[in-house]
Amino acid sequence: MFEIVFESNHPDVTSSLGKRIAGLIIGPVAIALNGTLGAGKTLLARELIATLGVDPSMICSPTFTICQEHVGRDWSIYHIDLYRVADEDELIELGIEQWVDCDGIAIIEWADRFPSVNQGCDLQIDIEIIGEQQREIRIRTPHERTRFPEIANLSN
Repeated sequence: MFEIVFESNHPDVTSSLGKRIAGLIIGPVAIALNGTLGAGKTLLARELIATLGVDPSMICSPTFTICQEHVGRDWSIYHIDLYRVADEDELIELGIEQWVDCDGIAIIEWADRFPSVNQGCDLQIDIEIIGEQQREIRIRTPHERTRFPEIANLSN
């Protein structure tokens, strides 16, 4: 398991971190984005998705659609928002496995609402509000073997 903590004092810093994370993606991966309302999950997701080759004007929050599929440069990208999913039964009915265990990139906001989803992700990013624009961003790989081996490079 690897863990690193960043502090962001501005949305631009959070966006820059999203670009750096996207630059480390080398294959199919599931990324959990956790935090309260307004923490910056969607901001980070947008930057990840745009850096992976999607026109930024095509990226919006999937709160009401649950999942938006995008075609990036190298991968299909599934931007998933579990905020409105009521329970495990609905999650299974939606077919969460098809998005998480895919040959693409799954970016899952509110993954921590469902421990099985959160723990199944290759990368967990928790964003905590510590001030008006200040955020603590904790990034970890929950498994000993990860499909995200270059994550340690973020500290450079």
